[in-house]
Amino acid sequence: NHIYIYRPYEPQKYTYYPQDKTESYWIHFGGYEVENFLKELNLTENIYEYENPTLYTDKINLIINELRIKKLGYTEVCVSHLKQLLCDIARSQTSLLHIKQEYIVERIHNYIVANYPYNFTTEELAMHFKISTSHLLKLFKQHTGYSPMYFRTQLRVQAAKTLLLDSTTPISEISKSSKPNPPPPNPEEGSKAAWPYWSYFAFLSESER
Repeated sequence: NHIYIYRPYEPQKYTYYPQDKTESYWIHFGGYEVENFLKELNLTENIYEYENPTLYTDKINLIINELRIKKLGYTEVCVSHLKQLLCDIARSQTSLLHIKQEYIVERIHNYIVANYPYNFTTEELAMHFKISTSHLLKLFKQHTGYSPMYFRTQLRVQAAKTLLLDSTTPISEISKSSKPNPPPPNPEEGSKAAWPYWSYFAFLSESER
């Protein structure tokens, strides 16, 4: 379920296995407006995935039939079908990109929930998920409204509140007796010592928001 777009003079390389019974469709198109149209749709790569094969094969078969029969106005009809096909590809990429972003944010969210007692930086978080720090911050804030570190701090504060409500021991005694949790077995899951609840409960930095 892939579509390849090759530019003029670009080597056309692809691989598939006979046992997969792959169906290949080819459309050669050109013109002065093509490159600008592809840029407008942000179709600047060679390979694209798609979700609904029938949607694209039907469009391609319509173009092929028009080229075979060559009825009145077939050129304009082919161009119209081709533009619609390219628009469908671009829309599909936007949808797939959003799904992938939501999946990444969900994984980051779950990771922080599971490891919030441990000290890790945004850079270490980005390294763990193999994305850049700036991209991680942008994605997480775009989908949640706050930064990963602010979310972790809120989890810590909530945990501290729960301990306060469920305990009859004075705060000072709880603070003295509380010990850091052991570090997780995986170094990537929080490489530094665990946090003391009360220091974070007493001080919440607005800079983490």
